[in-house]
Amino acid sequence: MKKRIRSAIVLMAALALLAVLGAALAFAENIDPFDTNAQYAWGESVGWLNAEPAYCSGCGVQVTDTGLTGYMWGESIGWINLSCQNNATCGGPAGNWGVTNDGAGNLAGYAWGESVGWISFSCQNNPPTCATTANYGVAINPTTGVFSGYAWGESIGWISFSDNDPVPYGVVTSWTGQPPVGGIAELPEPGGDSGPSTGKYVLLARVAAAALAALTAGGWYARRRWVG
Repeated sequence: MKKRIRSAIVLMAALALLAVLGAALAFAENIDPFDTNAQYAWGESVGWLNAEPAYCSGCGVQVTDTGLTGYMWGESIGWINLSCQNNATCGGPAGNWGVTNDGAGNLAGYAWGESVGWISFSCQNNPPTCATTANYGVAINPTTGVFSGYAWGESIGWISFSDNDPVPYGVVTSWTGQPPVGGIAELPEPGGDSGPSTGKYVLLARVAAAALAALTAGGWYARRRWVG
């Protein structure tokens, strides 16, 4: 009987862990936290680039304190890969490439598009170009999560991350320069300034906490049964 109780507790713990991990993966991207379509960049020669594409589940852009992962999608150019971590190519000929974040929202490094090649997120990747061409770069406001500035692709030109032309647009993330809470991307405080998407994170945390509390209570009851 005691073995059955122990097995049941182990099974419950495993299921709870899988549920939490699965939820974390489901909320991998952290773009457009308030569901206002704040997910588009614009390239004069390539059109709209979507940082939260609907063509896949959770494969959009994820901002962390150290960099960007995930993909952007352009109707005319296909997928833009923001990190070698996405497809385990960091040990390849191109080395450990990707778009980096200095923790204050200043981005650098490179993204890669199969049809367009390398896209630079800062002239600091090659400092002489800051003086000879343009002092460009992409940054994220660490307080508001709003992207600004320009990236540059040799074959596609400038990519703007926020502007009013051709229409008002921009990319916004829930990243605010603080580390994730409990391993779930940018979990806001309950009762804070959160929109529809961030409210999901709060609900997820509450459900996970309730499940873990129930599991703990069940374990305590089982222990009481063993010693009784």
